[in-house]
Amino acid sequence: MYFEFESPVLEDRELILKEYEMGLKNGWLSVNDIRRAEDLSEIENGEAVYIPFTVAPLGEPVKGKETVAPISKMADIMTKSIVSAVDALPKEEVVPEMTEAEKRFERIGEMRSKQRNTRGLEFEERFKIALNELWAGQQQRAINNLRSALNMKDWKVRAPNVIDREREVEATIDLLTPLLTEVTEVEGVAALEFLGILADEVIIMTPELRKALESNTKKLAGEMTDVTSKRLRSTIAAGLEAGEAIADLEKRILASTAFTPARAENIARSETIRAQGRAELEVWNQSGVVKAKVWYTAIDERVCPFCEPMHGKTITLNDSFFKKGESLEGNNGATMNLDYETIEAPPLHSKCRCVRIPEIG
Repeated sequence: MYFEFESPVLEDRELILKEYEMGLKNGWLSVNDIRRAEDLSEIENGEAVYIPFTVAPLGEPVKGKETVAPISKMADIMTKSIVSAVDALPKEEVVPEMTEAEKRFERIGEMRSKQRNTRGLEFEERFKIALNELWAGQQQRAINNLRSALNMKDWKVRAPNVIDREREVEATIDLLTPLLTEVTEVEGVAALEFLGILADEVIIMTPELRKALESNTKKLAGEMTDVTSKRLRSTIAAGLEAGEAIADLEKRILASTAFTPARAENIARSETIRAQGRAELEVWNQSGVVKAKVWYTAIDERVCPFCEPMHGKTITLNDSFFKKGESLEGNNGATMNLDYETIEAPPLHSKCRCVRIPEIG
């Protein structure tokens, strides 16, 4: 038999805790004694009993007066020290929680970025194949032109120009126009689908867009050819100055930075994104429902100091983020001169990963 009694009087927790403290300090309670009383599991080495540092063993003389503060005082001193140390640490910036509208913007931006990059990768690979085909022909034509030029007298005065600009510009336009046209049409359809509009309701390749495509392709072809010509002429001049034979000069042409995979990748990505942006702008204008455009960039460890400040920037649909010739200061203090073209949409620079989000009004 046993008797169970539950007192109607509320226990005095302050008194109980005081008893625990006195028991620990004076050596008549262990940590596990207290844990058992509180229905807590025991801990390893919890049976040890401690006495104050100022108490000497019974029967032995006190060797000297000790000035050790009570445990509660020591704990108070340690707590204050920890607090002071924490206060001295650099404070982390408190990031406010995003609103529902901001969360939605991030989801849409991430989705559009993934979708467009997936489509863009295929075009970029085809773009690089086209460039490699173009450059293989340019290399051979440059070598043939070099051989012809070295038979003339004026090459001794300056390095010969081995690029026939007019011919190479035409070759570049002929090769890239079909590909850029396809990118424009595919991206126009995708931009419409994003708005929930059927592609047969809008003419994607309008006369205005076709004219813009021709103008931009011609500009691209001209600038690509000029860079190739400049790089080849520079490397040939270095070879001539070193007294190299024609076979060595030909090797220089084949190894020139004008024909590297890195250059092909930069051009392929940038021009694919430009074509995508032109198609989006055209169909969004025709839709009549898009009033503004918002810049979206992936805020991750790869984001560049110029794109990061652009995140979330909103302007009207037909306005420009930057005019040609303007400059942009990055969050690292550096400055980018935007002297290639007016920026109506990404890319902001080569290999830019940013996208543009339509704002329906």
